[in-house]
Amino acid sequence: MPLARGPAFPDGARDLAQDDGVAVNARPNGARADAAAEARRRTRAFPLFSPPRRAARAPAGAPGRRRARPLLLSKMLGRGALRPPPASVTPPDLSRLERRKPLSLPDGAPVPLRAYELDRIEAQDPRRAGTACRRRAPHWDAGRIWHEGAARGVAADARWLWLWKEKTRWWAVHEPEFNAPLLRHQALWWSRQRGVWFALHDGELWSWRRFSEWDAEGLLRLADGVEMVYSADFTKVAVITPGAGAALYDAGTGALLGEWLESELPRRRPRAPEALRLPRGI
Repeated sequence: MPLARGPAFPDGARDLAQDDGVAVNARPNGARADAAAEARRRTRAFPLFSPPRRAARAPAGAPGRRRARPLLLSKMLGRGALRPPPASVTPPDLSRLERRKPLSLPDGAPVPLRAYELDRIEAQDPRRAGTACRRRAPHWDAGRIWHEGAARGVAADARWLWLWKEKTRWWAVHEPEFNAPLLRHQALWWSRQRGVWFALHDGELWSWRRFSEWDAEGLLRLADGVEMVYSADFTKVAVITPGAGAALYDAGTGALLGEWLESELPRRRPRAPEALRLPRGI
């Protein structure tokens, strides 16, 4: 899978593709498959999870770019334990919770109207709000936590967050960007969009997938193609940033193990278009 979004066009092909004309096969199917297989072999041969003997340094004057933080895994998860929630899990409709918000805080101040942002939801551990209180009437628990049955309302920093406990699952309501609530699963918050689960990390949503070129699993940030690739035993994680090289970390402690320049990484072959539209008359 290339890091860039969408297929890459050869020089001049993009202009041709915009003209009316007849579609022709750009490359034989066999040639495309052979090229893709060769690219995967070159990539898998790269020692992505073996730290380089020396730390690579960016050339002087190279523009700086913020590197994504690796998602560290708890040792309690074990080998290969990081997985998205089951596809059978359906987010509940929690829109009715807004009508159950109290009028004021325990000190008499108005209840916050501003919702939690994604980075604040990411830091929220629902177990802190899951008190063993069995009072049936709506009430305030310690720590400004509104308790009404399976619902918990957390008020902090002039913001409000609804939590909902459904059997052993915890859900968080994020407004107004997402209609569906986020699910707490394996110490992470997950958002299901169009049937696909995305992990919430570093305040952003990442897609969990298998990278065929690395023969490994990890996370992909769709916005810019940053890859977070885990070793088979989930002890190391490589963060690959398009145009800025890669860095290898200890997946448990976050210790930096080594770095590679962009020029040191195996070259990704651009994805050729399957068909070109030639202008009429050619």
